[in-house]
Amino acid sequence: MGSHLTFGLVIGLATYNVTWGQTGWVMLNSGTTEQLHALHFVNEDTGYVSSSTQVRKTTDGGLNWVPISVPTPRINDIQFLDASTGYVLDNAFIHKTTDGGASWTSYVLAGTCGIRMHFVNLLIGFVGACSAGVYRTTNGGVSWQNAPIPFVAGRFEFGAIRFTTETTGFAVLNFENEPNPSNAMIYRTQSRGKEWSHVHASPGSLRSLSFPASDTGYAAGYNKVVRTTDGGGHWNVIAVNANVNDVYFTSTRVGYIAGWQGRILRTTDGGGSWELQTTPAMLDLHAIFFVNDSVRYAAGSGGIILKTRTGGTTAVLERDGIPHSVVLHQNYPNPFNPSTTIRFEVSRSGFVSLKVYNLLGQEVATLVDGIQDSGFKAVEFDGSNLPSGVYFYQLKAGHFVQTKKMLLIR
Repeated sequence: MGSHLTFGLVIGLATYNVTWGQTGWVMLNSGTTEQLHALHFVNEDTGYVSSSTQVRKTTDGGLNWVPISVPTPRINDIQFLDASTGYVLDNAFIHKTTDGGASWTSYVLAGTCGIRMHFVNLLIGFVGACSAGVYRTTNGGVSWQNAPIPFVAGRFEFGAIRFTTETTGFAVLNFENEPNPSNAMIYRTQSRGKEWSHVHASPGSLRSLSFPASDTGYAAGYNKVVRTTDGGGHWNVIAVNANVNDVYFTSTRVGYIAGWQGRILRTTDGGGSWELQTTPAMLDLHAIFFVNDSVRYAAGSGGIILKTRTGGTTAVLERDGIPHSVVLHQNYPNPFNPSTTIRFEVSRSGFVSLKVYNLLGQEVATLVDGIQDSGFKAVEFDGSNLPSGVYFYQLKAGHFVQTKKMLLIR
């Protein structure tokens, strides 16, 4: 390990931070390493994210997240309608706040367990329950009425619920055993949940719903997206190369899906084709939320939260899974103990070097040193034998040279 990183370069890079002049997706510090499964913003600055045990809030566009107290140890879903009013759903209760999470009032769900929820407005909301029923409120969650879904017997999970109006809505049930092995079922109501009809079935599972218009909707799951253009009467299956956890469409043609290994894909033709976007970590993403046409957030495993101010696009877009430029991403997690993942992209085959240096500019590890094919790369750096402190990793590929900072904490 005879090479050195020049001291002047180290000093120049020591102030690396997130800056919103960057394009694409940028990683934020959520303050937790728990898996995040629900995400909701009420404006560009104020948003909420939850794991199964906690809710965190930001008021500065995601730069800082603080835990807020909720009266339950088990969280299944969250939704906020504005900066003041929001709901947290657990197995037996729905908890309501009218002061941005400072205090909560709890309402019982009539002996069932709540899995997913969707409020249409401040008064009307729906909860999908583990008993395959849908519960409806017309007074902001104070009381609930049951509206069971007629379904074929079998073990299932409640995948998603979404209403396009106060009367019309959709629910997804995923059956896991006989007589419906791994079948995803979509049901529709046009009577405020009083009556439900079965409108779609397909193999695999579906985990989320998005309706950019009353007649156009999308559901997404394992390696597929299903689409309707007639208000849910008929659905067509679209194959995608991704295990999808969430889907969000901003219009009938423009939408995003997020899922395993940090994959976010974008379509501009209603799902006919998908463009892979660059993300700074390979952790699974479980939720995606759009504030406006440019500002979007995603959250998932390991407490990861991503943000973009450019709709996720970079200066040069990636197509067909092949990068069109060389990119070095910030390592994740950071700070780390004892290992972290460094991701980079190369647009063509050639010699690539990725090395780690200490504050003195001394090389402490060689991670890559040889010919690499084009593509998206990930390398694990293990700092078990190194002392705590600041380290730098440098990528060289052709004329491209870039260095980033990381922090090892014991």
